[in-house]
Amino acid sequence: MNVEFPLNLIILSFYLQKAKMSSEQRVREEIRKSLQIWGVDPQRNDLHNFFFSDTIDTVVSYYHGHHDSTDNDKCAKKKISTKFPPKVVDAIRYVLMAAPQILDKESYHLRHDRLGNFYPPYFIGKRDGNLCKSKDMKMFSKEEIDPFKRFTKTEVSKAEYFYRQWFDPNNPSYLEGLVFEGIVTCHVIQKEACYNCKKRGGLEWNGDIAWQDMWCRYCGSSYEIKSKASLEAIEKVFDRNSLNGGSFFMYHQHRHNEIYSNPKRYVIVVSRSSKKTFGKVMWPTYIAEIKTVKPRLHDKSFDLKPRLKLGTTIVAGKKKLWMCIPFVEYDIESIAKDAFQQSFSEQEWSELNQRQIFDNSSEHKSNQEKSTNVDSLCNDMQALSVDRDFFWNRSRLSNTKK
Repeated sequence: MNVEFPLNLIILSFYLQKAKMSSEQRVREEIRKSLQIWGVDPQRNDLHNFFFSDTIDTVVSYYHGHHDSTDNDKCAKKKISTKFPPKVVDAIRYVLMAAPQILDKESYHLRHDRLGNFYPPYFIGKRDGNLCKSKDMKMFSKEEIDPFKRFTKTEVSKAEYFYRQWFDPNNPSYLEGLVFEGIVTCHVIQKEACYNCKKRGGLEWNGDIAWQDMWCRYCGSSYEIKSKASLEAIEKVFDRNSLNGGSFFMYHQHRHNEIYSNPKRYVIVVSRSSKKTFGKVMWPTYIAEIKTVKPRLHDKSFDLKPRLKLGTTIVAGKKKLWMCIPFVEYDIESIAKDAFQQSFSEQEWSELNQRQIFDNSSEHKSNQEKSTNVDSLCNDMQALSVDRDFFWNRSRLSNTKK
């Protein structure tokens, strides 16, 4: 007896099976691409070979939520008071002062890139899928762009670490991110309902937990807050699916350990450039549901630590204009200085200020000296046989406790 199934059901079944079977495969493919654009070549030497294969296994383990978080992202577990200030200036100061409490660790380091930009040297062509060298990297040799040689770090005090994060005139993005986290949270908690369950009064700041700058205590939905320089920059990151997110590991830890029945994960993106709307100056603020995240290597991934550091690229749904936040005047330098002095001391502020540590010429000379040192170090390292025990597959660490 022949049983005929409708063609559309057969096609639907095929695509459902393909989607189910390919989720892990997509993760593998994305991390392979990230390894390639950073110049990790399994054919090059033992170090590259072992890192390539072990990283893929580790990322798949992260995806399935197998790791515990005892050593990775410790700062995400440090709870602080979540009673959020109702005024914008106080909210900004509050978020700034919370940062040193959240990122409380044994040592702090400045990171250096001998090439100066912290970008991957290659990209994958959209049309042909070929690996291509970036224009600004063509002047560098294969040895110079080796990710295991490029990056160095220098240990500094906690005060200097945050001073550099907040007051570097050449890199204001970290400070601006905290400022607008405070602005958005201050407005949403007082004026908005949860985008998912539509209930008011349930949104709370939760900035000490990765991927949960805010969350709703009623439905468990979480909100990651991002800021961009302009509306054009927001359009670009959504059009290109190039919105960078936080820890790949922590995202999937949350996904696998969820206790609410139907929570949503959102990304909020606010324009730092205000816009006049109906006679009022506002900060346009968009929202999109996070569908998933792609694994993304960065400079810290090549530190060769027992726990792999891994970022993400956010795959979001269609963005929508959620709100326009009323513009408020604020003096960021004054707020940051006050927050720094309260978090550390006036004396540390004065000493760091007098050192003129953002002088470009001295920084460049110092980085050149560090690059020379790391060259000799890496040459010595690669002259040795790679210790296979280090790459004993980090994915098995889920079953051990340090």
